[in-house]
Amino acid sequence: MSSSSSAPSSAPPAVAVPPAAATATSGGRSTAGSSGGGGGGGSASVAAPAVALAVPVVSSKGKTSSSAGGAGGSARAVAGRSGTNRISNSCILRIQQEITQLIQEPVPFIYVEPDEEDITHIQALIIGPLETPYAGGMFHFDIRVPPEYPYKPPQVNLRTTDGGRVRFNPNLYATGRVCLSILGTWEGPAWSSAESLSSVLLSIQSLMCAKPYHNEPGFENVRDAAAVTRYNEYISYETLRVAVVGMIDAPTCGDAFSDVMERHLLLWFDMFHHACVEAAGRLEHSTYNDKFSSARGTYKFGEVAEKLLAARERILTRLTSVQRPRPLFSAASQVPGVATADGTSGSPAPPSGSPAHPSSAPSEAGNGADGGAGNGATATPVVVDPHATEVSADAVAYATERLIDEHRALSVNPPAGVSASPRDPAFPFVWDATVSGPERSPWEGGLFALEVYCAADHPARPPFVRFAAGSEMPMFHPNVTPDGMIPALACVNARWNPATKLSAVLVALQQLLGTPDATYAVNTAAAKLFANDRKTYERRARRIAQG
Repeated sequence: MSSSSSAPSSAPPAVAVPPAAATATSGGRSTAGSSGGGGGGGSASVAAPAVALAVPVVSSKGKTSSSAGGAGGSARAVAGRSGTNRISNSCILRIQQEITQLIQEPVPFIYVEPDEEDITHIQALIIGPLETPYAGGMFHFDIRVPPEYPYKPPQVNLRTTDGGRVRFNPNLYATGRVCLSILGTWEGPAWSSAESLSSVLLSIQSLMCAKPYHNEPGFENVRDAAAVTRYNEYISYETLRVAVVGMIDAPTCGDAFSDVMERHLLLWFDMFHHACVEAAGRLEHSTYNDKFSSARGTYKFGEVAEKLLAARERILTRLTSVQRPRPLFSAASQVPGVATADGTSGSPAPPSGSPAHPSSAPSEAGNGADGGAGNGATATPVVVDPHATEVSADAVAYATERLIDEHRALSVNPPAGVSASPRDPAFPFVWDATVSGPERSPWEGGLFALEVYCAADHPARPPFVRFAAGSEMPMFHPNVTPDGMIPALACVNARWNPATKLSAVLVALQQLLGTPDATYAVNTAAAKLFANDRKTYERRARRIAQG
């Protein structure tokens, strides 16, 4: 792998879409070193770690753990679990610094989740770069940091392999082995203490390049376009089958990145589905033969497309249903004001495993964004989700109080151009909201209706925000899904922090309307028009705002 270097720079913005492949650099030298093959890719710099330890660490799921103090205690606890390999305080502090940096100053499209009991065991999720056969794939890695860190490299294992059946790259084996010189698994520039978890993850991401065929030693300069295309087709198929559908249906990382992965599928569903439909027209039922492994089989893109559709509907149903605690509430532990399966307030929730069904009693509260009197419209029925994560009565009570407090604060001091309120004041988990188009933007003068769905354990999990259906002209924006429904908000879909208020989410959405981010281009047609024909894009936006 070619080496490159650059000075550390400020961390990139937190975004939730795949980038172009990049080669990581840190400390003035190549972090990727040499891999099992040539491997192309651009370059990206990483900020030098400079994060105070006295700051809470918020994980990708919104869990909060402290990185302040207690390093000696943490070291002793980890050492106790690892037998005779005692871990020094300096090792624990270094790991804490790097994890804090990765979470608070996130590297785009890379997520980490440290073990709550052992900080030397870290789960990582890398999103495959756009314009590569890995586009949008969710690749799970298991990282073990040795007691000698940072003087010895971590051990990294790829878990997204379909149970050891798929070799995703000449350098990413079906066994999980990751071939990089800085990890000591290939020849070339060795590990140094200037490397970091960030540089390792970026180096791995750089392997997911546009032509991974050339990563194989001796194949760097092969000029066989047909062979390169065949290999890319195979990797694209396995990415969709294993690293997208497989990671949603049977995630190897458990619940570690569940919120991020589900939102990722919703935002990029059109890209995934289009890839399946297009490839099915050319390759369906033809055979594949992996050049670098024994994998043989038949392409079934149609089956993958069907599973994508099913996963999307399942996720949408869950996110727009109020997530009920699975344990049955006793009469003594019922949460006042929280509606249950029969549509009443304060009656027990259904037992675990009971089927979902809509409430038979429509809400009498208005569904206007201002929380005023109703106009006779019946609110969307609340559906009980039997697959919801178990939530305690205390968590539901806290969520209820938190949401009521947020509504009270927003009513007293609303942000400019933002209004929102619970659809049913006695049941604050579903909100109707409106945001006005930002001034001095083509969206100025528009008033946009939104729906906000909060989980039963809010704010432990992020809310789900979408534009309300029914508009004659759906949203057309680079950062809104092609159906005009789901905005690509990093603060919700990728980097949720439980301290975030719903009012802040709505303000972020309002700002996004006026300042599109091409990196979040979930609507490629809108992004291309915005980049290449701004006047036409703005005329269309004004028509939507005025409609």
